[in-house]
Amino acid sequence: MRLRFLKSALMMPIFYALLSMLLLNGYARAGILQALPITGYAYGIDGFNVVGSAGSFGFLYNGSTYSTIRPPGATSIEAIDIHGNRIVGTFGDATGRHGFFFDGATYSTLNHPLAVKGTIAAGLDGNNIVGWYLDGKNVPHGFLYDGANFTTIDSPLGAHGTQLWGISGQKIVGTYLGSFSKQGSFVYDGSSFTNLIDPSGGTLVLRHVQKLGSAVQIVTVFSVRIPIGNPNSLS
Repeated sequence: MRLRFLKSALMMPIFYALLSMLLLNGYARAGILQALPITGYAYGIDGFNVVGSAGSFGFLYNGSTYSTIRPPGATSIEAIDIHGNRIVGTFGDATGRHGFFFDGATYSTLNHPLAVKGTIAAGLDGNNIVGWYLDGKNVPHGFLYDGANFTTIDSPLGAHGTQLWGISGQKIVGTYLGSFSKQGSFVYDGSSFTNLIDPSGGTLVLRHVQKLGSAVQIVTVFSVRIPIGNPNSLS
């Protein structure tokens, strides 16, 4: 399920949003990902640094050069988020799909204790990592990992799954798939969920949260509007 989420039609809007943001800030030239030998997907950005995946490997692009992100034994890798020199993502090997944390020198594997079909790490801030794990029915459940313990965070509307994509301080953003294929996004502040509604009649799919100055703000850096009744991008 997770691979269908990321490889969906959402990827092109996300790619162009990233590319536009890089160009506007003078961080890169047009065709940033065309330097890769194969088509790549950009997932996360912090300053000059962009992470993503191309083919079966993950990459880090620092504005001028590409570096391969490859946990030991991994056969397929997606680097999803970056904060400073730390990167999180997911990889597959002979035993299944796992999350990973890379501190710039060492890789650590993340496996949620309730995961049956896999674990995906999608966002980080400080020592906190968010993502989701897949249960025996391939349903995703959101989690927060603080470096020692996993806490499950599921949207009350996510009857068919919750994915956590970003974190900054106490704020977490995610997506859910509810009854009747209803999808949406939310902000979680540690105690309550605030659902995000597009007044024009679609569904905002929020992918990112960041700090602006001294204040923590939720920003729709990676957002698209999906017409109601079209669940294909999140199923």
